[in-house]
Amino acid sequence: MNNTIQLFGLTSAFGGIVGFDEQTHTTINSQTLKAEYYAVLAPFKFFPHQAFLLYPQDNCRFDFVSSDNNTKAIAVQLIQNPHGVAIQRSGWSLFLRAHPNEHVDFEAQDMNEWEWFSTFPTANNIPAYLEALLNIKELDHKTIYSWIKLFSPSMVKDYIEASIRILSNEEYINFCSVLKKDIDFLHDLRVCFPEDPWFTDGIPALLNWKSDRTPTRLKRLTAADDKLATTDLGESQPGPLGFDIAAEFRRDIAPRKNICIVATARNEALLTIDWIGWHLSMGVDHFFLYTNDNNDGSDALLEALSRHDFITWIDSNPTGCIPQRKSYAHALSILPDTLDYKWSIVIDLDELVILNHNKFSNLRDFLQLHEYSGQKAVALNWVMMAPSGVNYERKHVWEKNLRREPAGNRCIKSIFQTRYFSFAHAHTALWPKAHDITYANADGQPIAMERNGATCALTFNENNAWIGHYFYRSFQEFCMKNARGRNSTFRADKSFKFRPSFFTDWLRYKNDEETLSETRALLCLNKASDEAKRIRDLPGVREAETAAISSFFEAYKSIIETAIPLISKEEIFNDEEKDYFVNIINASLQNNL
Repeated sequence: MNNTIQLFGLTSAFGGIVGFDEQTHTTINSQTLKAEYYAVLAPFKFFPHQAFLLYPQDNCRFDFVSSDNNTKAIAVQLIQNPHGVAIQRSGWSLFLRAHPNEHVDFEAQDMNEWEWFSTFPTANNIPAYLEALLNIKELDHKTIYSWIKLFSPSMVKDYIEASIRILSNEEYINFCSVLKKDIDFLHDLRVCFPEDPWFTDGIPALLNWKSDRTPTRLKRLTAADDKLATTDLGESQPGPLGFDIAAEFRRDIAPRKNICIVATARNEALLTIDWIGWHLSMGVDHFFLYTNDNNDGSDALLEALSRHDFITWIDSNPTGCIPQRKSYAHALSILPDTLDYKWSIVIDLDELVILNHNKFSNLRDFLQLHEYSGQKAVALNWVMMAPSGVNYERKHVWEKNLRREPAGNRCIKSIFQTRYFSFAHAHTALWPKAHDITYANADGQPIAMERNGATCALTFNENNAWIGHYFYRSFQEFCMKNARGRNSTFRADKSFKFRPSFFTDWLRYKNDEETLSETRALLCLNKASDEAKRIRDLPGVREAETAAISSFFEAYKSIIETAIPLISKEEIFNDEEKDYFVNIINASLQNNL
């Protein structure tokens, strides 16, 4: 089957030919490229608007898409007009773009001058198996599946992902359905993608787990798992093929239990028991708690809670990545245990899910209402709670933090049906692109939500349920929070230090005139307090928490010694604000709990 497919080179609007740069190993547009390094378009013979953008040379790879760092072929759609041809990523609203400085990317949202290319014929030097693919007469899952099997995955591995990506959403889902029944073929794919953690770890773990569902109790991730955080998981570009296929496998798992929480934490021993007790009283069944770099005694407490089966404790062990991304990706695309729960809630340990108890007795009742309406995800608005004062008190946050910001905070947190989602950001969950998902607010009204995790115009709603965000608590706790850094950012510096700039928001709440009374959580006081007491009475729990509280005050005194000189030099505060902070710092040092 020779010379049946005409290949085309690409010339940008700036006169450069698109191809591979030997020096930088990147795709550029240049007038000095050697012909053997040209990128080419290879259209399907019977589907001329479908094509592969590929490198015929074995040592050339596309670099400008994170999930395709090692691929030599990308599935594309061709849009032609008198300007030339625009090249769109199959299934995505992204166009190939050439820049005047020779740079090339696949990130354009629209078709303008830089997105149009002219084509010219090039020599056909592609292998026979690729010629066979480009000559297929049916662009469906059976044809693609048969082609991969005919020539063997190992032979065609450079084109497997592109051949699957060319399929429509419906045909892609059908392809995955066939794959689920062919374990030998699945093994071959794992061999072809040895650096894809979903092929190597995620899908095998799921298949092993689903027969008896033995729970994970303690796990430590490795530096190799950092890829979970550093890869684009379908947010702005296609995710890795294994990630997408794993999501289809996970959709098939029927949950046996109701509600779990997935959370990340660092040095949160002071909150942990109350937080678990509160949510147990709300109807949560289990907690998947990811931690990193604890040095406040939390590990002893978490070990005790794990031993008593309240939590699945996983040390995310981040090195060069965002801990939160790594944790959420692992929980929702690798770890099978979360699939045993119909609903997942992604929140932090300073956040409580609060219900309108005049309408709902627990979360099961609340979520059942949404399930009957066909909703797969629910967005709950934040209510930012004001500080409780200067010093830490050994009382539940819901009985000492009784003031809040005015209504209207549009930030949300998400509750979603676990098996239909493959990743989450701090505020929203991300679902596979091949499927349609609807979000609702707490009242059950559908809301517009982009699948990349960005919220659209969302009105404030706290009629049925909301998230109480106890971000500030006492001044002492807030100092320690600011000193440790954030789990949602890269944390190359793991040292504890006082950061004055972190306190600008605190000033919003220093006077009661800026806040409102908020006591609705007190309706749950007795039940939640009883759950917290039940946990503390278990062997080893109260002792571990008490030791962590002592560690907290030792660390606080060490850090706060540097605070007053730093506050005095900080230009973002006026003299009155500096005096305010100096006074409460001095007052906090009088607390010798």
